[in-house]
Amino acid sequence: MGAALGIAVLTIPVIPVLALIDLVTGPRTMRRTRAWLLVGAAVFTELAGVSSAAWVRIRHPRPDGPRAAAANFALMHWWVHQHARNLRRFAGVRWVVENPELARKGDAVVAARHASHVDALLPFLLFGVLGGFEVRYTLKSDLQWAPAMDIVGNRTNHVFVDRTPGPGSPLLEHLSDLAAGVNENSVTTIFPEGTFHTPA
Repeated sequence: MGAALGIAVLTIPVIPVLALIDLVTGPRTMRRTRAWLLVGAAVFTELAGVSSAAWVRIRHPRPDGPRAAAANFALMHWWVHQHARNLRRFAGVRWVVENPELARKGDAVVAARHASHVDALLPFLLFGVLGGFEVRYTLKSDLQWAPAMDIVGNRTNHVFVDRTPGPGSPLLEHLSDLAAGVNENSVTTIFPEGTFHTPA
């Protein structure tokens, strides 16, 4: 969190400097300015997510209650949507959805191909933000470095996978619970390859 606050504070003096460099070296792309703004927007989204998660916990002290679950899923939807907006605004990333009617079907397990850091957002955008379903993921445990993902992801029963589990690991039990919880109001996403797709 300290690094995030540091980036937020530095944004004010850094942006004019980067903008000046971009105007001199490449005014059409403004790539340095946009890159810093993207980082700053991501940091702001994380800080807002953590603050909102704290408010949800205060507002709904029973973490296993239905209202707490609904509030945490709503927060997760906002978090994903905001990161997608940041990518669209500052990096020019666009989403094209073919056959959007598929997003209106719950009670499903989605096997997704992982080709970049960005595409991990797609199932949540498609089934969560657009379809309105509770979306749960299997995710590598490294992603818990993102504070909002760590807090809200664990509250909403995402499974963070240790890809080198030791003896007695509860991973299979967690995955079984995840599969058992799939219903008409939810979609579960797995990445069978476990990492980025490669031609091999």
